[in-house]
Amino acid sequence: MASAKTDYGLVPVVAAVALFLAGGAHLLLAVQFFAYWWLDSGEFWATTAIGLSGASAMFVATQLWQGRSWAAKVGTALAPLLGVMSTAFAGYWMVHLSFALYMFVAPPTAMLALVLAPFAIGPCVRAERALAELLAKQGDGGMFRSLG
Repeated sequence: MASAKTDYGLVPVVAAVALFLAGGAHLLLAVQFFAYWWLDSGEFWATTAIGLSGASAMFVATQLWQGRSWAAKVGTALAPLLGVMSTAFAGYWMVHLSFALYMFVAPPTAMLALVLAPFAIGPCVRAERALAELLAKQGDGGMFRSLG
């Protein structure tokens, strides 16, 4: 039997997977560039920003998987940032004839997350409202206290 917190449909789960894959691709892109290239100051900070945004996208995706509406909203804002950053990063490094596998994986996964993340907001808000109603009916929490 599904609870109010887990019965919010498939769209947030698919959006969370897409955002997690995009974040993982960005994090691995940064790790790959740090491992194989000597970076000057600007390249270092750009690569660090790619890695940190990827790690934050992975964290937001885990919260989106749990049906948090704030995570759906942050993921909707984070996905285009990931897409623009990784596309500019890939273009810059292709001009310098440096290639990495994740350089070609990161932009498409970010665009997939960009398409799917906005559709997760509604179901997550409905799931949080249903949980709030259950908690209000339950009084001090009881069996549903651990779901919040």
